[in-house]
Amino acid sequence: MKQPAYNKGIQTTTHLFNAMSPIHHREPGIPTAVFNHNKAMASIIADGQHVDFVVVKFSQKLLKERLFLITDAVTACSTGPYQHVQKGNKYVMPDGTLSGSSLTMLEAVKNCVLHCDISLNDAIKMGTLYPAQLIGIENLTATIKTGHQANLLVLDDDLNLKEVIFKGETI
Repeated sequence: MKQPAYNKGIQTTTHLFNAMSPIHHREPGIPTAVFNHNKAMASIIADGQHVDFVVVKFSQKLLKERLFLITDAVTACSTGPYQHVQKGNKYVMPDGTLSGSSLTMLEAVKNCVLHCDISLNDAIKMGTLYPAQLIGIENLTATIKTGHQANLLVLDDDLNLKEVIFKGETI
């Protein structure tokens, strides 16, 4: 099992399930090691293609605040060894192999709410608070308080972006 790496200071695994060996009864692999460790964190791409939405939901139930969102967003590239083009909401290599996502963080949050039964509050924390804590930014809060500067996204009932307030200014 991969557990000893987490006991030696590795804090997180990136791209949970994406291109990793599946959970198997003979070689449980990295996903099982993350779930089995009490502090290890993991990022996940909540686009329904890199990882099925059922697996995102399952992972969040097990890891809670130890699971955070990433986008894996790339852009088109037509030169060099890693060429890929956008096809719908994903990027593929010339042979059709999935190579990246066009997922935004807001879309990842929306997918968690709409397809994974994760609360909006938890999904927003997965995209902001949890990764910030991982890299040592401890002064973030998930609350709005008088006298504190707030960066806010204003969403409508369908979770569409309506307004951005950054450092107190609407942009």
